[in-house]
Amino acid sequence: MSKRQYNQQRTPSRQPAKKPTLAQLSKNVEKQPMEPNGWKALGEYYANQEDWENARGPLERALELAPKNPSVLELLGRTESGQGNDKQALALLEQALELAPDNAQILFSMGRVHHERAEDNKALEYIERALEIAPGKSPILTYKGNVLYRLHRYRDAFEVFRGMTKKYPQEYSHWNNAGNVLRDLGDLDEAVVYYQKAVELSASSATSFSNHLTALHYHPNATPEEIFALSQEWKARFAPSDIPKRPLPENISPDKRLRIGMISDGFRSHPVGKMITAALEKLEPHHFELFAYSTNSASDAITQRIRNITTQWKVIQHFSDEALAEQIREDKIDVLIDLAGHNTGNRMRVMAMQPAPLLVKWVGGLINTTGLDTIDYLISDAIETPPGSDTSYVEKLIRMPDDYICYEPPAGIPPVAELPASRNGYITLGCFNNAAKVNETVLAEWANIMHQLPGSRLFLKSFQYNSHELCEKVRGFMKARGIESERLLIEGSSPHLELMEAYNRVDIALDPWPYSGGLTTCEAFAMGVPVVTLPGPTFAGRHSATHLVNAGMPELVVNSWEEYRQRVVGLAADLESLSTIRTHLREILLKSPVCDAPRFAKHFTTAMRAIWQRYCDGRSPAALTLNKGYTDLMVDGAPSPHQPDTTLRWLID
Repeated sequence: MSKRQYNQQRTPSRQPAKKPTLAQLSKNVEKQPMEPNGWKALGEYYANQEDWENARGPLERALELAPKNPSVLELLGRTESGQGNDKQALALLEQALELAPDNAQILFSMGRVHHERAEDNKALEYIERALEIAPGKSPILTYKGNVLYRLHRYRDAFEVFRGMTKKYPQEYSHWNNAGNVLRDLGDLDEAVVYYQKAVELSASSATSFSNHLTALHYHPNATPEEIFALSQEWKARFAPSDIPKRPLPENISPDKRLRIGMISDGFRSHPVGKMITAALEKLEPHHFELFAYSTNSASDAITQRIRNITTQWKVIQHFSDEALAEQIREDKIDVLIDLAGHNTGNRMRVMAMQPAPLLVKWVGGLINTTGLDTIDYLISDAIETPPGSDTSYVEKLIRMPDDYICYEPPAGIPPVAELPASRNGYITLGCFNNAAKVNETVLAEWANIMHQLPGSRLFLKSFQYNSHELCEKVRGFMKARGIESERLLIEGSSPHLELMEAYNRVDIALDPWPYSGGLTTCEAFAMGVPVVTLPGPTFAGRHSATHLVNAGMPELVVNSWEEYRQRVVGLAADLESLSTIRTHLREILLKSPVCDAPRFAKHFTTAMRAIWQRYCDGRSPAALTLNKGYTDLMVDGAPSPHQPDTTLRWLID
């Protein structure tokens, strides 16, 4: 799912009315070099500017002079966190808390570090303790709202943010954060109002603008033309005006070992991690060096797998866009791949700064064109971007011969159980997608299907359904269409393997519209559950279609709501066939190109070599199509000659 972008780190903390200048602070430490408070004040000045590099020295000197000063320990802990050293930060903050257990600032900083480590229950404990000491303090309240949001306590989070918009109506971040909650609750029209207000209040709020753009992909009434126009507006609003020239590689050789940089918030148990890791592991090291730039410090088994295959792993959560662009230039990246899009952790401004010879968009917020014409290529396939759709993208399309991702089922996946209808005596329809995708248009169509399947049940499961209010809203809507509450099963979040096990209670999965499932569709298939989909008008609406077609089940992709109903009812009418399908779907998926990591890795290598060859030849980017048989490459629709696969040197004419 696409997670939401936060602004809590941008929320200004209150400063004294009259602050000493940097020159005054520097002069103070020159006059009194043994006075710890002078060094602390100088370090605090830099810390408040988030200039962590310059903050460190003065604070370390202050700590030498006053090793038991909790404020100095807190500031140094904040500095460690600011440089991505979360373990060191926690150690310093724990020391500070031992000395001053009732210090609101120390408790707040502890909460922030735990939040950044995705340890949100711990974070909430510290934040609430801080608020007991300093009730109503704006930065702490803002952080509480964001922690509640990530814990899926939507109504509580919204009450915090709505209160902040009333108290501080000119602060854009509160409007943005409230919009995030409304979007996840499916209140798309109201969410857009909040996002637009945030953009109005801050012309530099790229985060709010990106959230607005993403929200339109969920909206059943948004047109492709409207979405395309808004995506192009991003560059005019937020791209840096003074963009340096792209760096020139020291070695312009078609056969060189390429340095591939990847920016993502999803190098973990996340749709990005689950759809790239297996393929990246199969890349041949003599072709590529991988550099990972993670926009968070979260870590799990997938994180470790990715770290194991990278030449360099760097947490860049606290890098400014300018600093990250400079780091990428210093790393001499040849091809920079964005794996965030306009979603959480996005670094679209970095892509606008063109810090590498070639820029590519792949998985991660890949729901349509980015609108940023500095990005040369977008990795897709012929289902996601059918022939004739190129004009809807500012990037040149690389159409992979199969799926544009490579799915790997999780370790410990539960076995597929017998068809639930065989023991229940009724059909259970299910949708485990992000609830923001389940709008009134979709629910009305599903109600019609349920009327054609007497006694059928609808099983909805998503983290948003932890909200009692959202559950009641769905029940009320369906009741108004003749579907009583007892025919609805609505559940909130579960650990991932428990969620997979829940598919053993579903007979047929229903794909939402206009924003389809992606990872969810693969997971349903892995658990033996067929998915019926109606493609939407954008890239976001065709995820399921490409996974189904490439898994060998194109008959589950329909062209109208009428055909959608017919396909679901037809599957439900023949339980024997549905049971047989269930028995074989996992094997079909695993043997298909959707899960063939070596195959995808070979195609990916071909694509990267092709665009690099073109760059080396001094040619501008062009749309590329890789055909099914590994060796055929089309450039702008025409065949391209090449040398044998042993060199993978593509001569594009």
